[in-house]
Amino acid sequence: MLDHHPASEQFWDAGVVRPDAAATGVLITQFAFHVAHSISDTIAQNLFCAVVTDTGRFQYQNADCEAFETASILVDAGASPSEVALRVYQSDRLAYMHLESKVLGRITTFEHGRIAYSYTTTADLEATGVSVDECDGLIDIVRCVEGSEVALFLKEVPGGKVRGNLRSKNDLDISSVARELGGGGHKAAAGFTIEADIDEALSVTLPKLVALFDGNAEDGATL
Repeated sequence: MLDHHPASEQFWDAGVVRPDAAATGVLITQFAFHVAHSISDTIAQNLFCAVVTDTGRFQYQNADCEAFETASILVDAGASPSEVALRVYQSDRLAYMHLESKVLGRITTFEHGRIAYSYTTTADLEATGVSVDECDGLIDIVRCVEGSEVALFLKEVPGGKVRGNLRSKNDLDISSVARELGGGGHKAAAGFTIEADIDEALSVTLPKLVALFDGNAEDGATL
């Protein structure tokens, strides 16, 4: 087991789990060079992609020296940053971009602008022809709202459920909220799935996010 996601209990026989690592790709890179001393261009490319995506193109709080050093090692080993950027961030389907515009139009701020959220519905996915799995990156456009500190993106998934993605832009630990809702993740990036519709999910999640702001839940914030 090589991972950077925190685990409540050990379920592996052997491995390294380091939640402080920016990406699992960092740990795999270190292990690969330890046992093989060299890797192929393809492996380097895949690991570089893992580091880039887990650090949000080196924009998230986890983009530390180790992440940059690992990226440099992988580029030396044959990874192409421009190809990763082209394939991951500059090749969106037009259908996805139409869905993205819907999500942009729904972005709402809460708690005096400190929380930003948006959502997508099953009807949106059916109308645009976008799959649930393609929606993972939509949290990042919600995260871009100026002045916001926490971002929430909700999407309806099959079975009458809503999947939530959370991101923190400061020191707030949003993983605690995700765990309360049956999910988990990192301090600054977490997720959960609950049986609810969008309105129900918002009514459950927003008060928990407000409560993170050091007792400011009684400020009288309104939509």
